[in-house]
Amino acid sequence: MEKEDQKRTIAKLIKELRYSEEDLENIRAYYTCPDRMDKNFQHPNCSADYYPWEDVTASMLYNTDSITYIDKTCRVCGDQLIKIKFKSPSWTWRQLCGRAGEMILCVECPCQIKFRLTIMN
Repeated sequence: MEKEDQKRTIAKLIKELRYSEEDLENIRAYYTCPDRMDKNFQHPNCSADYYPWEDVTASMLYNTDSITYIDKTCRVCGDQLIKIKFKSPSWTWRQLCGRAGEMILCVECPCQIKFRLTIMN
């Protein structure tokens, strides 16, 4: 996936999740702050079975090279799915509950289709 496509994909997800600039600043701070353990920023689309959208969005913002299209479409909307390399925020790794792996997303819906855990501490 080209850099511009990666940026458009992130922008599309941010638009679908209705994040403001202030929300994005909070997400960036939350993802990189080593002492942050409270999750006072929760998006309503976040399911208990999946990772919080602020974690997913932050991971995409910090790992743009990992965003790729895959040859599958969403069952709900028909949009092409993407695969990212997800990594949970830094505080989760310090608390020995960090997770990383490949995540398949539909940016249009938005929804987290599948997560394959590859690293756990």
